[in-house]
Amino acid sequence: MPQHLDLESETKLTISNADEVDRMEKAEEDDAEAEEKAEQELADKKLLELKSDESLEDYPPGCSRCWHVSKRLCKYRTLNCLEFFRSDLYIRVRSIFLISSISLINRRSVRSAASITHERFRHISAFPFIIHPFSLFRWLWDIGMVIACIIMLILDPIRSTFYAKEYYRQYWNWATPFQQNVVFFLDILMNMRTGLVQDKTDMVTLDSLKVLKSYLGGWFLLDLISSLPFNAIYQALVYDNSLSSEDLEVLRITRLLVINKFLLIFRLIRYIKRIEMGLRLNGLETRLINLLIIMGVVLHWMACAHFLIPELANETRLDKKVKSWLTIAELWDATVHIRYLNCFLRALTHVSLLGFGFGTPAEIEEILLSIVNILVGIFFMSQLLGYVITILMSLDVAERRFIEVKKQAGEYMRFKQIPKSLQKRVAVYYEQRYRHNYYSEDSILSSVSPALKKELQMHSCQALVEEVPLFHSVARSILQDVVSRLSFEVFLPNDVIIWANTVGDCMYFIEHGSVSILTAEGGPVCTLHDGDFFGEMSMVFNELRSSTVIATSYCDMYRLDKDDFIDVIEPYPQVYETIVKVAEARASHLDKNNMYKHAKIDTDAKEESQT
Repeated sequence: MPQHLDLESETKLTISNADEVDRMEKAEEDDAEAEEKAEQELADKKLLELKSDESLEDYPPGCSRCWHVSKRLCKYRTLNCLEFFRSDLYIRVRSIFLISSISLINRRSVRSAASITHERFRHISAFPFIIHPFSLFRWLWDIGMVIACIIMLILDPIRSTFYAKEYYRQYWNWATPFQQNVVFFLDILMNMRTGLVQDKTDMVTLDSLKVLKSYLGGWFLLDLISSLPFNAIYQALVYDNSLSSEDLEVLRITRLLVINKFLLIFRLIRYIKRIEMGLRLNGLETRLINLLIIMGVVLHWMACAHFLIPELANETRLDKKVKSWLTIAELWDATVHIRYLNCFLRALTHVSLLGFGFGTPAEIEEILLSIVNILVGIFFMSQLLGYVITILMSLDVAERRFIEVKKQAGEYMRFKQIPKSLQKRVAVYYEQRYRHNYYSEDSILSSVSPALKKELQMHSCQALVEEVPLFHSVARSILQDVVSRLSFEVFLPNDVIIWANTVGDCMYFIEHGSVSILTAEGGPVCTLHDGDFFGEMSMVFNELRSSTVIATSYCDMYRLDKDDFIDVIEPYPQVYETIVKVAEARASHLDKNNMYKHAKIDTDAKEESQT
């Protein structure tokens, strides 16, 4: 056989073997894909069964078992791994790190249960190891940190100032600051794993890299410095018995390192602001609360400084400066609470600019400390005075606007040379109309939803409209439309509300006050009071007014124009026919009563003439 034939057959065999290998590999890949697809379908089926489990109804929205494992997390997990995520322990622990459904905690940034569910699913599926800033855990942690910061801001300066070195000979007393600072280091870690909130929009960023970058470029350095236990250095040196008293006298300047704990006030205000935002306090109240907290902390630290600075200025513990205020007040050997109260009183008098306490400071360090106290007091007092004035002004906004409007009206009338009698009536009208509180009812009602607007209007006028026989058989929806067309008006005594023989283009409802009904000739007919109405007949029948109506007292009324009445009733012809029939029956009834009254008046007149 020729050699080229052997090579050709060998090549064909090799190609066929390669094709066979490719087919086998492809078959294996298809089998693997089919197996993976079957496992995924089984997992999805199991998840759907978990989602439809009726026992999950007790869990809050977004906390059902199936949604705690997204496809991204469970794609490469077996069903046995899902058992942990189905457990009650996991569900309850994991839910406290998700956005809370309590409006106090989530600052009402989400407006529905569906939004909460969506936010929880987004959190778990994409950022499972981040703490949501609106979670129950973060809310409780912030409250705990507020308490921890307050305790440290109070205790640390007292420990470093007033207690003798024998106090720190005990292990617990110097070890405690180290243990307390562990909480603040944990807080730094929590901040690195807590999502960001945009102040204006309340949008939450949960990306861990963005969260870390933002924190490291913001509050991290300040938080780190305030967390370091510098104040424990002197306490640890005191515990070291190998140091002599002379060495400790030299090293006592390290007690000033406690100043780093004053930086905790920024962390305290930061956490208090988060809580205040949940409480929905306005900006002025928030700033005032923060200012009072800062004033209290600064006053406490100033009180401690009034003892610590003069003590460190002494050459030794035994050599006391004669001109020091502590020497004059004989406080060097007093008890801790007596020393602190006197120092607090001195700081308070300095900050409030009331004096110097125990005489004018004579030592250089005390003079400088007093200057600092006074400057701080000037700043705080100016801030506090500004907030108080702003609050007082905001309490009477409506009354101040009333005074401004009334002054403008007075200037206008003086410019137009309006008679004094008419000026007085206008002034009385403003008093009666606005009751010293000027407001725009139209702007207020236009700023709320249509449903709330109808409820507000129905609350004020429903009882008045329902008393009218014309509207007894009208549906509530039509009645609401009628009420929404009412306009409020005020009349002074002797104001003519309606003239006889004029076009009947409106009707009135009396909320408060009384009016007198007169005939066209001026004869009295009757008097109407609170809850009565008039002018409906001329409005319905398109007739001229038959009577004159005059206010006999200050009257608060609601007016319904004929055009508005027709716009409301016209789409309902059956309702309009019913109103017309009721009006006709009422008109005939009133005519009979008027005839009876006139006949009785004539009879009485005849009897009087005969007598």
